Amino acid sequence: MKAGCAMETITPALPVMLAGFGVQRKAEDVHDDLYVKVVLLKAPDGYYGVISYDLLCVDGLLLERLKTGMDEMSLDSSRFLITATHTHSGPCGIMETGEGLARGMACVAGVKDTKLVEAVALKTLEALKRALENCQETKIRIARGSLRGLGMNRNNRALTGDEDVFAAELIQETGSKVLLVNAACHPTVLNHENVSVSADFPGAVNRLMAEEGYAFTLYLNGSCGDISTRFTRKGKGFPEVERYGHLLADKLKEMLLEARAAAAEKVSIESFQVQLKLKKPDDLEHAEKELKASQKRVDEAVEQGIEGSELRLIESGRDGALMSLHYARNAPLETFQTVTISILQVNEELFAGIPGELFSELSNRFKNEHVHFVGYAGGYYGYFADEAAYDCLNYESLSSPFERGQPEILMEQIGRYIYKKRKEA
Repeated sequence: MKAGCAMETITPALPVMLAGFGVQRKAEDVHDDLYVKVVLLKAPDGYYGVISYDLLCVDGLLLERLKTGMDEMSLDSSRFLITATHTHSGPCGIMETGEGLARGMACVAGVKDTKLVEAVALKTLEALKRALENCQETKIRIARGSLRGLGMNRNNRALTGDEDVFAAELIQETGSKVLLVNAACHPTVLNHENVSVSADFPGAVNRLMAEEGYAFTLYLNGSCGDISTRFTRKGKGFPEVERYGHLLADKLKEMLLEARAAAAEKVSIESFQVQLKLKKPDDLEHAEKELKASQKRVDEAVEQGIEGSELRLIESGRDGALMSLHYARNAPLETFQTVTISILQVNEELFAGIPGELFSELSNRFKNEHVHFVGYAGGYYGYFADEAAYDCLNYESLSSPFERGQPEILMEQIGRYIYKKRKEA
């Protein structure tokens, strides 16, 4: 297979407001750079690929701009998985929060910044151009493993989440090496107190694997809607980011010792759409009461001396009530949302791109060693939470725009597609 790879820096100019957590944070320094990373695969019928950003998420604001530029390069954007790592220490302004389902997310993702979007798009097109220029014969090696301690279910300690790690090593004929990694965990080692630009632990992995000779490591986040570092981190700040980076990098090095060669003889991408019902918003009075009640629970917990991950669990309920209030104030007029799922196939490997934060409790039963899920891909529609989360009134279900049970309908459609592809194979 011929492949092309490139990376460009997308670190924003300072100062910049940081996205994530719903807390106003201004960054005036950069701990580590943010990147856009591109991998192209050349098939007989054209190019396919993956584009990944060290950003909170991507939506139509950036995707439409990319489509225009890619058309001019004779690249079909529908043949690419375009995704984000979901770092909570990247810039605000990359999303359209003035309309649609994201109208209530300005407190999390900021107000759209067209200059920033244009700058990121131009850097992406530069990376695509360089990837086309260095497209060459490439060997591919596949490695699989599991890693405990990176993340776990952030609401229920009895559930481990998804500990699978998948890696694809691309070795170009010039000797340049690139690593694609798929694992599931919110990059939130850095909490709401952080005021430095950073890619969080995926950035640390990128740097550590660069020391092993890799041009870059492209991190594809998995079904991490319910998985984070809440119960696995031992501290906060950049020393802990470094520990997480070593945890995953050491596992990758171990896995690669037993990697097997794989010929990428077949590459394709197919998309399909699913109509999901949106939930009815609370009336404002009820939403405001719920927020006051949840804040009272946080205050009582602080008075009782509860701290750390246990306090964060209670705070997340308050944060969910806040997002529920934002949804009530900015509820969309539509009653259904069309969700597009894109599935990239490389030989027997299937990568299902989900435009949001999918729960591992939903996707785990559809996974096997050849089926992988990629979150934050092709758009952003918030959380796809399972019914149990709605019963518990978790942050994820409170902030999700979808009616209870709708994510299960989405997974049924994905499951049918996966079954069909397996029969064809």
